Amino acid sequence: FFALPDGFNDFRAGLTAFVVVRPGPGGAWSRFIDLDVGPACENIVFGRKDTADKLGFWVYTNSNTKGKVEAPGTVVAGEVQSFCALLAPGGKVTLYKNGAVVATGDTSMPKSTPRKPNTLAKSNSGGGDPLFKGEFFEILLYNRALSEAERSYVESYLNAKYVDATVPPATFRPTER
Repeated sequence: FFALPDGFNDFRAGLTAFVVVRPGPGGAWSRFIDLDVGPACENIVFGRKDTADKLGFWVYTNSNTKGKVEAPGTVVAGEVQSFCALLAPGGKVTLYKNGAVVATGDTSMPKSTPRKPNTLAKSNSGGGDPLFKGEFFEILLYNRALSEAERSYVESYLNAKYVDATVPPATFRPTER
């Protein structure tokens, strides 16, 4: 796993997280990203949920969550995949796989508070969740909800680089830069 520095405190403008991974088999509850304040306190979690093929994203605020957004049947072991979690202000979440929407729902909005420990490929829940097994290729984290044009551009870049090299990445028109 990889330990990130303390911080990651301001997500009032939302959050957009991209990961490109080749997951190994198994791994229910293994994390891509876990930004933490303590078990189920003010956490931001993106990764596999209660089964190895279920993608999930959720936020705890005051030890509660308005919901866990999940996409069963989405994570495939042994395949390179690009995943994105986009949290808009207000708590609306959209999950993407290789640029396509796989789930939508609501979760809590993160409180503005310094988070630690923050990790990639490791759960901070203290409940014995497994480390992520597989390969990480790229991780991008934004402290705001990207626009549809921005998200599409980043995903097309990641998909062209890692998933399908025959599809050229999208380009921004000069007015969109």
